[in-house]
Amino acid sequence: MKINFNMNLINELTKADPKSLIERTLKLSEENGEVSEAVLSYGKVNGSQYKNKKIEDVEEECLDVIMVALSIISQINDNEVTEEKIKRIEELFETKLKKWEDKNCKGGK
Repeated sequence: MKINFNMNLINELTKADPKSLIERTLKLSEENGEVSEAVLSYGKVNGSQYKNKKIEDVEEECLDVIMVALSIISQINDNEVTEEKIKRIEELFETKLKKWEDKNCKGGK
């Protein structure tokens, strides 16, 4: 299964959003914190369960992280992530997945 993201729309939305690269990167940290909060609540961790987060909340927060990360990629490419660039990013992503697989599924360290 493959999930596709509309980089043309990400480019346009990033261009329209006035955040600087530093502000966008801080936004990514904020979104990561929201994932942590949702996971703690979903996992009924002591002191967090009162928020009653559900699996859908965790998924939504993870997608926010992905969107902000993609907007950073767009911004560092002047909001012009071309098909060629997307192909390179996809290849890099596949390489990273393979490295993860080799490390965790084949006894590597």
